[in-house]
Amino acid sequence: IFFPSGSLTKPIREVQQAAERISLLNFEKKCEVHSQDEIGKLAASINDMSDKLQESISSLMDSNELLRDDLIRQEQSEQMRRRFIANVSHDFKTPLTLIVSYAEALRDTGELDEETRQEYMNIIIEEGNKLSLLVKSLLELSRLESGTVELERSVFSISEMLKDTIHKHKILLEKNQICVHTQLDDRLIVFADYEKIERVASNLFENAVKYCGDQGTICVSAQQEGEQCVVRVFNSGSHIAQEDLENIFVSFYRGDKARARDGVQSYGIGLAIVKAIMDMHGQHYGVQNVEQGVEFWFDLALVDLDSDLEEDLEE
Repeated sequence: IFFPSGSLTKPIREVQQAAERISLLNFEKKCEVHSQDEIGKLAASINDMSDKLQESISSLMDSNELLRDDLIRQEQSEQMRRRFIANVSHDFKTPLTLIVSYAEALRDTGELDEETRQEYMNIIIEEGNKLSLLVKSLLELSRLESGTVELERSVFSISEMLKDTIHKHKILLEKNQICVHTQLDDRLIVFADYEKIERVASNLFENAVKYCGDQGTICVSAQQEGEQCVVRVFNSGSHIAQEDLENIFVSFYRGDKARARDGVQSYGIGLAIVKAIMDMHGQHYGVQNVEQGVEFWFDLALVDLDSDLEEDLEE
């Protein structure tokens, strides 16, 4: 009686142990009962339930991980929003305070000489222009980040555009005695939004002038790397701190203020506009410390005009 009863109860004990393991969320060991009777079918059902429970719990854990990441990103976005508002408020406050103060001085002081009146009015005009530039940049950044702006792509020479950008800043370069070197491949033709890429190049070049310092050096290059055109803008000067490199393209972010030339006004929006435009194009961009300075870069899709012309002739 003992041996036959043992052979009957062993599968039941195996099923019981498997159920206990599942209750402890242990899905590694399966129920080793392979008979064709009711107990075997029960064991198969328990194994199937174990597999499905494991899949469900794994899916739930993945969902929880995604939710956690979303919450972290949401908190980071909220912190950036609060910091953005604080910085905007600060940058608006200073020019407005100066405008109001000098306007009240003009109104309340009756015996000002002409030279002093002109000085006060020039300060009001200068601070008003700063506010106008800030508002214009904010509106441009808002439009780019809203997703309502569409790209108007065309085929153009990136080297010619860069040469034109450098030429437009000729007076500023001569004033600050900045030397510009170029390494431009005139054969490079890209497919992008000309106006917006010109804005990117202009912002990066102005940033280079700003942090280059008087009698510094700027190097602008455009070279083919694989199937991409890579534009690099180098400026001599001090390196950017590592923690600043990670946030340099964030709106209103300012790193080491000592890097900028004295008297240069910066709102930290120019590089944020670069980021928005390059994201719209789906292209890469970045910044890195190099020997004797800092280098910003971005890439664009190249166009093979000879290949396209051959295809058109074949058609």
